[in-house]
Amino acid sequence: MSYRTGHIKSKISGIRPKISVFKKLWFWIAILAFLIIVGSAYFLLFYPGIQINKIIISGNEKISSQELVNFISGKSKVVFLKMEGFEISTNSIFLLRGKIIEQNILESYSVAEEVVIKRKLPQTVLINVVERKPFGVFCADAS
Repeated sequence: MSYRTGHIKSKISGIRPKISVFKKLWFWIAILAFLIIVGSAYFLLFYPGIQINKIIISGNEKISSQELVNFISGKSKVVFLKMEGFEISTNSIFLLRGKIIEQNILESYSVAEEVVIKRKLPQTVLINVVERKPFGVFCADAS
């Protein structure tokens, strides 16, 4: 009996009980950080309060406003995942690619000389179009 009390009993008393992962602080901090990242990503991408709802166009005379609104609405949609019949996309104002849309408008409409796109939070996009002005008239006389 003395062997047992001296040899095994001393090793058993030195063993600590295992602490559950759920009781550790680092686990809960990691869960909280993950939830904050997922929540902010949802807010920036999919929250309905920051989706583009209103497009205000000014300065256009020859280009129709509705045509520009349709053009910009098609270009402002960002698609993350597209499968057969399933699509994850957003129209977030934070993901609006203003410079690319400006270049596309200038390439598509030769009447436009300059385009400026501004975001007005939370749901409005302001577009100012400067059209080319004729500075000379050329008339070819057939006779």
